[in-house]
Amino acid sequence: MAMDKAMYLPILLCFYAFVKEIKMGEPFLFKYQTEFLNLTSHQITGEIYPYTAYTYALSLIPIFLLTDLFLYKPTMTIEMIGQIVFRAALVFGHSVLSQQVGMIFYGIASASEVAFFSYIYAKLEKDQYQKLTSWTRAATMGGRTFGYLTSQFIILTHLGNYLTLNQAALVMPCLVLVLCIFLPRVHWKQMVVRMNEAKGTIIAAEANNKSPKTYWAYICYRVRKLRSDFTKVYSVGFIRKWSFWWAMTTCMSLQVAMYAQTLWGEVQLERSTASLKPLTRLPLP
Repeated sequence: MAMDKAMYLPILLCFYAFVKEIKMGEPFLFKYQTEFLNLTSHQITGEIYPYTAYTYALSLIPIFLLTDLFLYKPTMTIEMIGQIVFRAALVFGHSVLSQQVGMIFYGIASASEVAFFSYIYAKLEKDQYQKLTSWTRAATMGGRTFGYLTSQFIILTHLGNYLTLNQAALVMPCLVLVLCIFLPRVHWKQMVVRMNEAKGTIIAAEANNKSPKTYWAYICYRVRKLRSDFTKVYSVGFIRKWSFWWAMTTCMSLQVAMYAQTLWGEVQLERSTASLKPLTRLPLP
């Protein structure tokens, strides 16, 4: 039974990582919002897109603090709910406000991605960490590549339009949410055992008597440990600088990825307008 679990869980996690990253609507987000939702580039770049980066930055701290306390799966569920709300806002919303709400939930979903890899390390054994990290990272990149190539194929072959892509992108997180619910949960007692093992054999034997006996005691213990670890870790200036710049670069990468679509969309529009100008100068019959 344990052997079967050791085999099927890594496969399930790789499949989960692959499917959750299939986001077919993202490569044509700007085109969809301008052509189908009739939003201007000024509204998109000035009133809608900034909400993602700011929400991401504000969500990072509570998500980092609460993910371990709630044992990972709730945060993974939040990620999928955020993706569903974001895609639903694109498909069913047509106002600036609905798009702002969608971007807020997209920022929360992006910040919650950390829970999946934390779940891997909490659920599997240490000797599997290196392999599963590389496998799930590869599955993540494979899912994104598959989603982007599929969306490009649909547009080039005229099998659908930008609305079709976003409708398909709405279905995917709904399916992943169901899969997430059925993933095996991480029990708090398992985390207590891991923490005692990390302390060493001699200290762990003494710590067993002081270990939390209930989930509420586990939460109180983790909160106290979080406070002491926070003070110990962030008293180091190098770690403070690294953490600050890591958060800033991640937020900026989100902004750059979205504004790049706006830039290329405007370039394509200018080229198409320029190609029509000679026709407007033709003399009327």
